[in-house]
Amino acid sequence: MADEGGIYAEDIVKNSYGTLGLVVQDAEETSDDSDNEDEALKKGELIVSWYPSGNEETTLISKVKLADRSLLPGDVVKHADPNKSKQKGYISDVEVVASVKVLAANQVVTNVNCRELEPLQELLPGVHVTLGPWLGFVKEANQRVTLKMKNGSRCCIEDEQTEMLYDMSDQRDEDSPFYSEAFYPGQVVAGPSKVFKEAKWLSGAKPIIHSQQQMRGTVEEVKVVSCELNWQICGACPGEEFGVLIQPDATVNEDQLSRLKVVNHYRHASIQIGDKAFYTVKAKDLEMTANSQEGKPSSLAPLPNGQRADAGQVGNSLSPLSDHVPEEEVSWHEENKKSHHQGVVSDSTDADDDGDGGEHTGHKSKGAHSQGPKHDSSTGAPSMRFPVKRRRKRAKRKRKPLPHMEVNVGDKVCVEITSTCTTVDVIWQDRSKNTRIPSTDLTPVFHLDEHEFFPGDYVNDKRVTADATVYGTVLTTNCASRTCDVKWFTREGTELSIERDVSVYDIAEHTDFVFNSGDIVVRMVPPDYCTSPLAAAPTPSTPCVGQVMNVDEHGNVFIRWVDETEAHVIPQELYKVDTEDDDQSVEYGDDSQNNSEDEWETASDVSSDEASPDHDDVIIDNSSPQVDGEGRGEENDTENKEAVDLNALNEILSNRNPAFMILGAVPEDHIFKSTIFDPGNRRKIMSVIQRELSLLHSSLPSGILVRSFEDRVDLYRVMITGPPGTPYEHGLFLFDVKLPQDYSSSPPVFHYISMCSGRLNPNLYEDGKVCVSLLGTWTGKGSEVWTPKSSVLQVLISIQGLILCSEPYYNEAGYEKQRGSHEGLENSRLYNEMVILKVIHSMATMIARPPSGFETEIRQHFVENIPKLLQKLNFWLEHNKILTAAEDSCNDVLDNEATATQEDRKEVKDEKKLEEQKPKEDQSTTKLPQEDQCPANIPHEEENGLVEESAEENRTGTVEKPEGESCQSSASSRTSQLQEAHKSSNDPLKLSDFPLFPLSKGFRKSLEGCLRQLKIATEAQNLRACTSIEKVLNNL
Repeated sequence: MADEGGIYAEDIVKNSYGTLGLVVQDAEETSDDSDNEDEALKKGELIVSWYPSGNEETTLISKVKLADRSLLPGDVVKHADPNKSKQKGYISDVEVVASVKVLAANQVVTNVNCRELEPLQELLPGVHVTLGPWLGFVKEANQRVTLKMKNGSRCCIEDEQTEMLYDMSDQRDEDSPFYSEAFYPGQVVAGPSKVFKEAKWLSGAKPIIHSQQQMRGTVEEVKVVSCELNWQICGACPGEEFGVLIQPDATVNEDQLSRLKVVNHYRHASIQIGDKAFYTVKAKDLEMTANSQEGKPSSLAPLPNGQRADAGQVGNSLSPLSDHVPEEEVSWHEENKKSHHQGVVSDSTDADDDGDGGEHTGHKSKGAHSQGPKHDSSTGAPSMRFPVKRRRKRAKRKRKPLPHMEVNVGDKVCVEITSTCTTVDVIWQDRSKNTRIPSTDLTPVFHLDEHEFFPGDYVNDKRVTADATVYGTVLTTNCASRTCDVKWFTREGTELSIERDVSVYDIAEHTDFVFNSGDIVVRMVPPDYCTSPLAAAPTPSTPCVGQVMNVDEHGNVFIRWVDETEAHVIPQELYKVDTEDDDQSVEYGDDSQNNSEDEWETASDVSSDEASPDHDDVIIDNSSPQVDGEGRGEENDTENKEAVDLNALNEILSNRNPAFMILGAVPEDHIFKSTIFDPGNRRKIMSVIQRELSLLHSSLPSGILVRSFEDRVDLYRVMITGPPGTPYEHGLFLFDVKLPQDYSSSPPVFHYISMCSGRLNPNLYEDGKVCVSLLGTWTGKGSEVWTPKSSVLQVLISIQGLILCSEPYYNEAGYEKQRGSHEGLENSRLYNEMVILKVIHSMATMIARPPSGFETEIRQHFVENIPKLLQKLNFWLEHNKILTAAEDSCNDVLDNEATATQEDRKEVKDEKKLEEQKPKEDQSTTKLPQEDQCPANIPHEEENGLVEESAEENRTGTVEKPEGESCQSSASSRTSQLQEAHKSSNDPLKLSDFPLFPLSKGFRKSLEGCLRQLKIATEAQNLRACTSIEKVLNNL
């Protein structure tokens, strides 16, 4: 993510010289926990790889401009213009138009639709393919490269030997985003003599090969001869025989390769500058070339005279080349490979000298990102003003210009993308649609909460009264009010009804039906039995694998199959393939590192289960407790009691502290009761536990209660009160704690006892996971990580102060950098709405089923705090009504002003038109504007049709700023009156210390449901809060 300046990683930018570059990294991508702070980017900095040289430079956002932005189907976006609608949308289709350089002819073709480009190699690792009804992905593709030598002899090289060949014309680093390992006809390649000795010679006289020589030749043909595939699933097709249901062999040989069909309808959207592809020359391209020679605009235009083709001097199969590579070129390529991971800094002036080779790029690991600007950078990169960080410094060398091949209509030639222009279709949350929007007018949205819905999303109803067999499809979403219109369906897919204004907090993403544009799906029900009324009649060749286009208003998934036919299918008949995991497993193998979100969710597993071998004995899976665990536990408990210093324990017990108490036995519902505690060095660990007990007894801060147990001194149960001034205030949060057998060398294990569905904090998971750096379940530095001197008390204080905080939104990994931005403030406000609802939901659950060990304390807490909470909610609702009324009043004033202003603007236009129609007195004399007519004071039209007026006075005689201040002043005054009315309360009311207002309509609707649950729970437990709850409900 990037700053609100609007430049993101993988964007295409241009500098003041017009040179294009790919943003490799922005400051927001730099990890907060990076060990090397010197290399971390500062806010507003970017690392750009300039095209075509591939040189990297650290520069400022203010020094570059956005040229193009890569967006893919399914990406969520918003308007880049802050004055436009705040709603979000998703990309439904992408068009990319490019300028491409014909490498063999050193000419540029403009306005090429990227759908017309063909990949150099289609079967690449990670690409999904079908064979009949079977879907799988390519793990490895073995290819055969046929070379033609200078003396006319031909040879072929296969498998691993092809990896030793390199492009003679491409001097870019192997890790450059513009580098490619793909081969194509006409390319001049070289390799060690060993490769050619082991090659299969097809025709002509085999040249003399010396052991120390590097040989070169021209690629004549590139062909995939076999593929290693990972078959994933078999779909259902009509009239299928038993034979097709048998999984195909993992190895597909040359005679079967033609049956493979690639599943990649949106391949064109992944094109970016520097990529190579095949293009078939059209007649109009040559016609435009003829026009350019006459001084007219050209489509296929030669580069300026004397201009070096930095990425194009590869079409030299017609030139008199020697089979042997000059020594200086050999030494450079050897140095290039040896220094693959080294980096040096050099001035950008070197880029012009050593950029005489060709440059090309291959399959990008970024999945499907197409980026590029409208400008043609074939003229090469000019000298930069800033130092360029280069991964390697290579020897300068000169190359003689080589003749270029003539291009004819119908020729399939290799081209390199020099610039792109991306436009997209967007479906907005209100279901409106815009087409052909320039991607630069949109901003990608990286941080979406679980309550952000879009047309076509499948949802479940979370309300208590909901029917679990019913699911829904979102028709529209109102992002301001946080409500949706939902069409409900039976389990079989029959339409039931449409419900308006459903709170987003009352629905959740469907557990099984999640379909986005571009997803690969497999039909699991034969089309003969298809229940969708829009489905076409099946044929024997009807495919069962395709990609999602969208979800229609009838709740059907609109799919384009691999044979380019289309169909509407109900979600129950489809299986979505998880392609992201497949790509990672192919690209990175078993040693791959997950992305930041995966690290967050798996850090607890890695740290608590794998960091210490003892943990396997400590934590037992709740779903399969040990049958004999209790027997061994009792035996160990007897030994543990003997090892404890009884005098010290009695001293602790005698000084009773209600915050810390030692109970007799572990509750049956303690998550770690079935685990075994059998430390190797009992005396040592009992000494540590004794110190821990003493510290908890004497030093617990207010709001934290701890219970220990005589029969299991390694277990605790903790209750923390929600801190004041946070959305967690008045709530209770319980944890089960286990000390490992090597405590305190290893941190304790915490389990959060969740009382609501979903997460009410980024660090507290519904399954009990607690993400805290002290526990080793999240990264940290210095005092943030566990040491033998750390204690359970430190963890408790960290949870109370750092996790249960006033703005928990920023606890999410990487979100802290949004603090201070408008986007961060709005996201934090909406997150706090969700927290308050879940806290009330948790209260109702905890009142009905209080965890053992704290029954009395829980009841007493809610007797005291529920009335305070209800009084506060009532005050907030009254204040929100005042805010809403004041905002509506201000909007009415502004609307009236806008109407009057538009009428005045029309009068000005009419006067101007009449003035233009009058005969002009003297056009030879230029009249200078008077001082009172200078452009700063003359009204001018904006894009929204309004006329910008002076801040002090406009045509209506109203002053805009004081009017707005008047509205705010009125709202503030009425809120003060409310506070005065509540002064008699023992707990004076005040507005929240965290972002919360204005309260959305969805929040108020869900609050009503939560309060009714709370009312039922309090009535059952005779807590007598019903009257106060009814008062709040009436205010809703």
